[in-house]
Amino acid sequence: METNIYLFVVVLVAYIIKSLTGFGNTLIINSLLSFVKENRFISPVDLLLGIPANIYMAWKDRRSIDLKIVIPLSILVLLGNIPGIFLLNIGGDKLLKSILGVVLILLAIEMFTRKSTNNKADTSESISEVENQKVPQQKHKGSENTRTKTLILYAVGLISGVLMGLYGIGVLLAAFIGRQTDNRNNYRGNLCIIFVVDNLFRFVMYCINGLISWNILFVSLGLAPALLIGMFIGRKIDSRISDSTVKKFVTALLLVSGVAYILMNRFGAA
Repeated sequence: METNIYLFVVVLVAYIIKSLTGFGNTLIINSLLSFVKENRFISPVDLLLGIPANIYMAWKDRRSIDLKIVIPLSILVLLGNIPGIFLLNIGGDKLLKSILGVVLILLAIEMFTRKSTNNKADTSESISEVENQKVPQQKHKGSENTRTKTLILYAVGLISGVLMGLYGIGVLLAAFIGRQTDNRNNYRGNLCIIFVVDNLFRFVMYCINGLISWNILFVSLGLAPALLIGMFIGRKIDSRISDSTVKKFVTALLLVSGVAYILMNRFGAA
């Protein structure tokens, strides 16, 4: 009974965070449920809860979805899902969480410092735009930048797919999309539609690999009220805070995620 109450509270908190940021539910569920359940239980339950939540959030912010971001990342995530699900089926690798933790901490620091210099950057860009009309830029620099961005896109998509297949972890993808979008609706819409594609694919693969049982289904149904209440509370809070506050919260969540994944691997919590 106490375990069931604990599961309910964890899912409630996880989906308040999810409603605000578009992600974070897996961080909360993975880190807190790992004390009482194994990963082969946690990931399928989180997946079944995440499918309706992501469909709802993607539909709500559907007008802000950018297919140029969504399509390539969705394909790469699906490709990465396959080895991730295979690793989950044979037990997974906690070392990945430590590596991810370091990456997330660096991303959070970069996002924080980048936001603090945005105003100066905007001013310098407005000046350079006038100069660029008179002085043509070297073409090879532009092609190099495009190539670098493409390589980063491939890397983020594939690594995110592996992590999502293994742990359901979408924070690396969330951090990357946060760099590509301007407001919370655009951010959550693009992120959640990719999550929908990932979730549906993983659901089929989890079923094929025997990772979803009747017990998993019953537990997920029992936790559905916690999901609904959490999403409702999150939406009420969301209507009262600004975009800048949400961005700060996302940056802080990435930092906390990084530290949590390192500690979980170090002390054997997951």
